[in-house]
Amino acid sequence: MSIKSIAYHSISVANNQLGGAFTSKSARTRHGREFLDFCHFSGLSLIDIKLTTFDLLKDWVSSLKAAKLKNGTINNKVASVRALCEQRGADLEKLGLTDTAGLGVEIRNRKGTKLPVTDELFESAIVQAIAANEIGFVHALKLERYLGLRGTEAMMSTAALKTYAKQAHLMVQRQLSPVHIKDGTKGGRPREVAVIEPYAEQTFEAITEALAFASQNNGFLIVGKAGTGLKGARSKYHRLAAKFGLTGVSAPHSLRYRYCVDKLMELCAAGVPRNEALAFASESLGHGASRTRFVSSVYGRSVTHLLPKTTRKQNIQQVMMELAELAGYSIDVVNEDQQQPRSTS
Repeated sequence: MSIKSIAYHSISVANNQLGGAFTSKSARTRHGREFLDFCHFSGLSLIDIKLTTFDLLKDWVSSLKAAKLKNGTINNKVASVRALCEQRGADLEKLGLTDTAGLGVEIRNRKGTKLPVTDELFESAIVQAIAANEIGFVHALKLERYLGLRGTEAMMSTAALKTYAKQAHLMVQRQLSPVHIKDGTKGGRPREVAVIEPYAEQTFEAITEALAFASQNNGFLIVGKAGTGLKGARSKYHRLAAKFGLTGVSAPHSLRYRYCVDKLMELCAAGVPRNEALAFASESLGHGASRTRFVSSVYGRSVTHLLPKTTRKQNIQQVMMELAELAGYSIDVVNEDQQQPRSTS
């Protein structure tokens, strides 16, 4: 077995121990092998990735920057290598790799690079796609816009459209229930998507029309070149998005931003506290209830400041009042600014 093969094996072992979604593990493997290949061509073949040094990693970063890779991409690659090294037993603190500051990697912008798509641009893309007879693309866009789906989820949703349709029928009757998303999700993690009540009818139409189209198109919304499968469909999807004006800050992912913003504003109008609203939107997007800070600074950053703030005490008082109402009696809650000062005598 060659040195490179042994080194590759060290990556596989560490990667399996780290776990995670299939895409995450695949990316770590790819990044780790890229780094080992760089070391090999630099004249220093490592038998185990844990034997990396600060200088080697810094030289690799320099080569990535010279190749004009985006800062986010470089951060992802370095993070993968650091995780693999640490899992194999490398002392990151001793190597000076507890952070990436000394490697020349710029701090990553975590505020999001998209803006919620405007109604005008969304309608323009729809009109252009219809004129070009790209009807499947139209349905994918609508599913993303009204359910906050990722592009891949929208393209792979056809197997679940019948279920969506049943749930959507309840929406129009104002019996709102979450839509179960499973196909194409990141890491294969299913989730419940909350429907935006003001758009219940549009959501119902988007689902039923997509179902009708898919049933006449062998079960697919978008089909790439013969034999290319999902990869070909994704390539066609992105080509069409660029052709119809969904680029830059308004790239297709901006449809998820718009879904999130609309859902947050609906919750805001209902008086839902900020943290609860953010947690609810985060779960619908597939990020989990704990990612409220991420949703606040990325998807919902344009409206987060509008969400009502509440203190922990106010939240407890609200819960008490709701429980009392369910039990059939009322309680009086005194606000802090209404309380009389205590006597100091």
